[in-house]
Amino acid sequence: MNNTAGTPTIASLAAEIGFWLPRHYNASRLLYDNLDTRGNNRVFVCDESTWSYNELAAEASRAGSALLDQGAEPGDRVLMCLDDVPAYPAAVMGSMRAGLVPVLVNTLSRPDLVRFFLEDSEARVAVVSPAYRSHFTREALRGTACRAVIVAGEETAAGQHGWETVRRASDNLPEAPTTQEDMALWMYSSGSTGKPKAVVHRHADPPYTAAAYGRHILGIQEDDVCFSIPKIFFAYGFGNSVTFPMSVGACAVLMPGRPDKTAETMRGEWIYTGDRFVCDADGFYFYKGRTDDLVKVSGQWVYPLEVELALAEHPKVLECCVQALPLADQRMTLHAWVVATANAPAGAALEQELQAYAKSALLPHKYPRRIEFLESLPKTGTGKIDRQALTRMWR
Repeated sequence: MNNTAGTPTIASLAAEIGFWLPRHYNASRLLYDNLDTRGNNRVFVCDESTWSYNELAAEASRAGSALLDQGAEPGDRVLMCLDDVPAYPAAVMGSMRAGLVPVLVNTLSRPDLVRFFLEDSEARVAVVSPAYRSHFTREALRGTACRAVIVAGEETAAGQHGWETVRRASDNLPEAPTTQEDMALWMYSSGSTGKPKAVVHRHADPPYTAAAYGRHILGIQEDDVCFSIPKIFFAYGFGNSVTFPMSVGACAVLMPGRPDKTAETMRGEWIYTGDRFVCDADGFYFYKGRTDDLVKVSGQWVYPLEVELALAEHPKVLECCVQALPLADQRMTLHAWVVATANAPAGAALEQELQAYAKSALLPHKYPRRIEFLESLPKTGTGKIDRQALTRMWR
């Protein structure tokens, strides 16, 4: 197909930043290409430990070898449910070098969602942090393609392998003969409009984003130290913590836990405004609210609009509004106002049905604790839901 004059193509964009890859390429080179001249550079700082590129590459090779030892073959998927510790990028890079396809999943995923990921990806092996090993028991794996579980620690359940399996494996791992068009890794969408969708990344994609964004936009250099608020299982977090710094031999700080909201606002010399947009197929952006609306409910951050949009998808909901409201003890709770469809009787049964629906569509903590049914929702003069009026009604 002829390109419309002036319309950029992938090739033209790559040429603009001087990006080029050979046809035969493996994305693990983002790590291994540092060994000749920058092997002693720091690659990760995590808690009290510091890792060099040489050390991480050796760990990655052992991880890839261990996965092959467990019966995985090139092209097989490897499900990874890991906290942000050096074992995570080591397992990812080792998998790709071995020709395997790591599948990075949200560590907050509930057991039934983990089961969906296993079934959808047909993963042959799983690599998990100790905190999530209960999602990968023999019973949980029954009926899936997963035949082995490696835990990045010493605590294991029956049938699982500890990290000593990796430590005993060979650190001599040849690079698999992949091309830049082959599958390198999978990530999943959030699933806010249904089941999460697998997003396939080619071996060309991590180095391209590292060049186009990490180096060309952010200007990351070898002496930089990177810190990412988004976790590695997010595409942006994977770039910030792994591929962007590795592409120049820089260092990243890994934090297994979740830093506070202030740290999310200040990102180096940048301020994260918290505005949320969606982009349509034509490239137009539409404002959808602010992440300032994030509230902590039951100890976890929740975006009320996300719950509202999920409820609105239910066939018995005509329209709805979800807001975070303070309790007498200053804790926050999620409250929903719902106008049910004509054939759906409002009451306790429907309330429980909608709560269960929100939990299944999102995460178990993302649901309204109370649902109030109304004949109609108050509107402003422009026809929008009058959220302030609803808040006054609640008080």
